[in-house]
Amino acid sequence: MTAVHPPAAEIPVLLLLFRRPDTTRRILARLRSLRPSRLVVVADGPRAEVPGDGELCRAARQEVRGVDWPCRIERLYAETNQGIAASLERGLERVFSLHERVIVLEDDCLPDPSFFPFCAELLERYAETETVMSIAGSNLGIGPGPQEGSYSFSRYQLLWGWATWKRAWQHQDRWMRHWPECSGSDWLASRLETPQARRYWAYHFRTNHRTAENWDYAWTFSCWRRNGLCVHPAVNLVRNLGFRADATHTVSDSSPWARMEADSLPFPLVHAPAIARNASRDLRIEAACFSGPEFLEPLFRSIRRQLHLPGR
Repeated sequence: MTAVHPPAAEIPVLLLLFRRPDTTRRILARLRSLRPSRLVVVADGPRAEVPGDGELCRAARQEVRGVDWPCRIERLYAETNQGIAASLERGLERVFSLHERVIVLEDDCLPDPSFFPFCAELLERYAETETVMSIAGSNLGIGPGPQEGSYSFSRYQLLWGWATWKRAWQHQDRWMRHWPECSGSDWLASRLETPQARRYWAYHFRTNHRTAENWDYAWTFSCWRRNGLCVHPAVNLVRNLGFRADATHTVSDSSPWARMEADSLPFPLVHAPAIARNASRDLRIEAACFSGPEFLEPLFRSIRRQLHLPGR
């Protein structure tokens, strides 16, 4: 008997907005093709010290008025700037007060239409699998490709368009209260293969334990503590529109991911034969995105340019 999966439009969508009306308009146009029945919009408030923030925040919120399909919209709009971590937590708390699963999009994450049924099918398939803690829309262009299945499992949480469950998010701790006990043991050494990777993650975990500024490092830490996995699609399903000067983090348009397009994933999905991370692919992700020279050298070049220092 063929399994019946819930339509993607039944999955609530959490949309995070700030000060980019142009990208917000494009994300909403893509959501129009899905026509989700429930949309929770969390809009952060302007920064008092940044001229023009208020006008841009209002313009981004104005775009939501263009939703023209039958949809229950809940607007959680902040008057002052709360930051992305607080905005995300506020939105997920609201969604999970009523639902068990969610698709999350920020205002610069433009998904291919196949992203939505991909998330819906896997949210259903792994609903009770505690080890699987999220579903990513991006794969950063790092294989394997569709010939090896529709997706793979990774220890890395890729968060440019993603989905998760209430049962997974309940383990999130932005303050990383367990970091001191983990840092005093061989916890990282048991998870990461290279000294540079251990130094990289120890630095970010230690910093975030002190500041609680970045929810994504905290989420990675929370998932690693539970040996949690993230589903990565075999093709990149989300284009990041945010590589530009007004971004918070992705300010360099010279990044290879600034030009990475979203592709379509064919259906029916070819499911993984077992729930196990692809260790060799994870090594490539670590090198390309985090502690390796493929990531760090371009970062150093960018810093040298900004500081007007001579390059090598």
